Amino acid sequence: MFLEPRRPRALGAVLGLGAGVAIAGAGVGYDVAHSAPFYYGLGCFLVDFGAIAVLVTLGIPSVARAVSSLLIGILLAIGVQNGFRSAVLDSRGEWVTATVIEVRHPHSTYTSSDNHNCKLEVQGDTFWVQNLGECGPATRPGDRFEVLHDPEDLVGVASGHPPITFAILIPGTAAALLLLTVLGARGLRVRTAETRAAAHRVADRRP
Repeated sequence: MFLEPRRPRALGAVLGLGAGVAIAGAGVGYDVAHSAPFYYGLGCFLVDFGAIAVLVTLGIPSVARAVSSLLIGILLAIGVQNGFRSAVLDSRGEWVTATVIEVRHPHSTYTSSDNHNCKLEVQGDTFWVQNLGECGPATRPGDRFEVLHDPEDLVGVASGHPPITFAILIPGTAAALLLLTVLGARGLRVRTAETRAAAHRVADRRP
């Protein structure tokens, strides 16, 4: 059952913007919690899932609006999650030498290329990294390589030059939030109008 809001356009805009902000916030939180237990990352993914579900619901029954909201939500989640760390490292990252302390290979084999975990030591600090380019099947304790490290340890390390800067991330995120706000406003307004029209048709058919 669909409850008709008094101001569907305003409510839809707020819901669309709120879902977008939640997705962006989860992406930033995922990067900031790079050294936190795994359930922090799981919580961020759950926030993304819930927010994207709200966006798709706002687009129903229009397939075009629902798919557009879904795609923008997914792109926003991926872009912020990968872009925030990249932007921070671009703005203040330092190239330092990391030493491999311990290596965990999947299924106790050195032939697989999936989910290799390396414990690194950088300037006296130790931490685990996963899916880093230099951490692979041939990596052994004692190996050394250069990584881009945030001196304040806000985000994790990277092995390559950051492709995304704040000059790209901020406008891109703002554009995505604006689109989600517009889609949310239009979607809920049209859905409310269609529900009212259907109710009037039912009422007209009654004797």
